[in-house]
This record gives sequence, C-alpha cells and structure tokens, in this order.
Amino acid sequence: MDILLKPDTLSLLGNIKHLIIASEVEVSLRLVLASTDTTILEHGYTPDVDNRINIDLTEALSPQFEFVLLDSDTPYRQIGISRKFVAELFTDGERATSLEFTVVRAGVDHFAESANSFLLANFLTWQPNTKAVTYHTPEFLTYYAASDCVVCCEAYVDINGELEMKKLTLGALRGGMAWTIPVQYAIIARWLNQNPTYYDIYIENTEGMRLTYVQRYYPTDIRSEQETWVLFENSLGGIDTFRAFGHASRIAKHTHNVAEIEGVSTEYRVDTTREFKKYTGHLDRRERQWLLDFFPSLVKYVYIDTYLRRIVLTDSEVTYAEHELPTGYSFTYKYADAKPYLNLPRTEPVHELNISVPLSESFTLAPRLVEFPAQQLSEGALFPVQSPYANEWRTTSVAALTAYITRAIVAGYKNDGAVGHTHANIGTLDALSQMGQYLLLNAKKIAAGQADVADTAKALRRRVQIGRRYCARTYPMWLMPCSRWRKV
Repeated sequence: MDILLKPDTLSLLGNIKHLIIASEVEVSLRLVLASTDTTILEHGYTPDVDNRINIDLTEALSPQFEFVLLDSDTPYRQIGISRKFVAELFTDGERATSLEFTVVRAGVDHFAESANSFLLANFLTWQPNTKAVTYHTPEFLTYYAASDCVVCCEAYVDINGELEMKKLTLGALRGGMAWTIPVQYAIIARWLNQNPTYYDIYIENTEGMRLTYVQRYYPTDIRSEQETWVLFENSLGGIDTFRAFGHASRIAKHTHNVAEIEGVSTEYRVDTTREFKKYTGHLDRRERQWLLDFFPSLVKYVYIDTYLRRIVLTDSEVTYAEHELPTGYSFTYKYADAKPYLNLPRTEPVHELNISVPLSESFTLAPRLVEFPAQQLSEGALFPVQSPYANEWRTTSVAALTAYITRAIVAGYKNDGAVGHTHANIGTLDALSQMGQYLLLNAKKIAAGQADVADTAKALRRRVQIGRRYCARTYPMWLMPCSRWRKV
C-alpha cells in the first residue's frame, strides 16, 4: 500500500486534498477526532481497476465543526471551527500507517496557495476592508493563529482638530487555535475613554511584524429608522455583520383548518407563519460581492431590540446588472423558533399621576407596581439586565433565571454523575491559555512582576550561600551558635 496524495498538515475544509492510495488489496479507514478520541468514520474501500482508492473526506468532516457566538468583550477561543483529526489505515486487519492533520472550517474558490500562508495573512471574513459601523453594532473578527501572535488596534482620536494615533493591544493569541475578537466601536471607545474618529485592527507576530491586512472601522449614524443588523456565519468559518437599512414589510400567513360536526363548523387549528421581507438598501460594488456570502450561509441571526435571534430565509431575490449602481438585494425571513404568540413591550412612560379632586387637596397615586423592581423575592421578582450591544435596560424574573439554569444543567449533563459538582474558579480556568512561557488570562499576559522578583531573590540567595561557605572555611568560629562558644 502506497499513499499517493494526502491532506496537508493544515488544510481548509472546502479545499482539502483527497486521500489517494495505491493498493492491490482492500484498505480500511478509521477517522478519529483527536480532541475526544471519537471515531467519526470507519469504512472499507476496494481498489478500482487501476489499483487506486480515492477517498473524499469533506462530507465526513463537515458535521464536526461549529461556531460559538458569545457576549464577550475580550478575544475568546473558537474551539469548534478548527479540528485535529487522525486517519488510521488498515490492511489485512493490521494498522499500516496513520496520518494527523488539522482542518479549518473554510473554503476559497480557485485556491492557489497553502492553507498556512492564507490563514497567516487573512482574517476569516470577506467583508470590505473599510467598514461603517454604529456605536452599538456587534462586530467580530475571527482569526486562525498559525503561531503565537498579538491583536493590535490603532485608534485615531481627534484632539484640537488633529488626529492623534493611540495603539492598543486587544489580546495575545496562542498559536494553533482559532480566535474570535470583538471589535465593536463601544469596546474600543471604552479602552480609550474617548470616541475615535476611526480605528484599524491587524495581527502582529511576537517580534512586532504585521501579518494581516488592516481592517478599518469608522462610525456613522443609523442610515434609516428601519435599519436592521444581520449576522451570519460566512464561508471562511467566521461571522460577519451587515446593516440592512432598506424598506421592511411584515407578512402574516394563516391557514384555517375547519371541521364540521353535526352542522357546526369549528376551527380546530390555525397554522400561523409570520415572515419579514427586508431590502438591504443601496450597496456599492464591494458590498454586493461580499453579501453573496450571506445567502448560502446555514446560520443567520438578526439583532432584535437587545438580543440576537436565529432566523431562516424563506425566499430571496439576488439579481443585479454589472453596469448598474447602486443596487441591492431583498430577502424574506422568519424566526427559526417562531411560535404563534406575541411579546409586546410596555411603552407607557413611568410617571406620577396627580389628580385634583374638588374641595380636597391634591394627592398622588403610585404607578403600577409591575413598572418597578419587586421588593420581595418570588418567582415574579424582576431584575434589571442589559445586552452588551444595547443602550437600554430590560427585565428578567427569578422564574426565567431558574428555567434557564435548569436547561443549562440538563444540556450539560453527561451521565457521569457530575451534576452538583462545581468549581468556583471554572470561569477563570476557561479563560486561561498559554503562549510560549507566558500564562494568559482572556488573551492577556498575567503580570509577571512577582516572578521577576523571585528570580532576583534566588540569585541573591545563591550569592549568600557562596559567602557562607567561604566564611565557614576562613572563619569557622564566626558561624558557630553562641551556645557552643563557651565549650570552645
């Protein structure tokens, strides 16, 4: 058995090389996910008339990847979009050889370079290099760190009519992992304690050499009262955000199922479908090319009020003429978890109601208690909460928190009796990583001042020990305890 072609050590899922084997006998393949030692494929292959076996691993590998979107303001690891696999080959029941390779959930059309060089120089997005954002728009950049590197931000602040550049380090990324970097305008402004005119994001290696292109963001006001923020997982494995500011319409479809019993008609079920039709607004040439990545995406979100909600497209119109600008797309979507219920906000203002009664003094009626935090803890007790991308407050209840925690416990139970066993510092443990000899917390180096002091103390201690040995040989009586002087 000879291996004629195999996947590269680092490969893109959409461009992974086939496994081609020259063999005169049947070959068995066992494909293992290295992180969990789980077998995801086990199959036997018979050579063709040319004694060749051609194995395409794309379909077997695709279900092993997932993107995790977190409400975080610091870079966090994307464990699910880069995976390490082991392919074991067997002939006559005995293992002949094994291959190890890492795959990133990405694909490039007419790919003509190595995955390592592409990932080193590019963020996992096709969005325009210069992008307009609002203060609260959720913005992310995903990057696969082939080696240890640093996320840099150069923010330009207007000071007395002149732009002054301030450089920030957003995080240190450990090599061999994929990372998602929140780059929302509000996050950068918080780091600066100022509102920048624009800011650039790029990756440097540990020697200070820039590796990627520069991604620039600049702030604008909302483009229309109907502006909607849409997020989607792109074909490079990252997540993108675009602002659809065109006209919007709502479509409600109802199918009335009627049964007639003894001359009386009854609606026994009404099938309700609520859909939303949205126009992207006018796009320039670069934007309309980029948004072609949106429609084939299998995971899409829309930002509603203060949270992200999963959506699915039911229809789309993606046509344009090359010579016509500006242009735009329209699409129809519905919520992935849609149910025929309503959840309308209470928009009445909270104020005191003064009523004047004839022949009596004015008195004050208290507002409704539901508009204020409850003072007694119960299932209906209200707590203030806020999304990191919102500028307004919402409420949740003890009952909602209890239901959420219960679902999380059930989802995380692995039938190992671990329910109830917790670590007080599990959040800190999850945030720790390592780059070289440095320990990182949320991609930031932990202060090493105490370690430096310890090294200095160790060196001084060694010098003291040498001095003590010298004195012991030269002046042995000086080092004797006082209690022994009398004896001597």
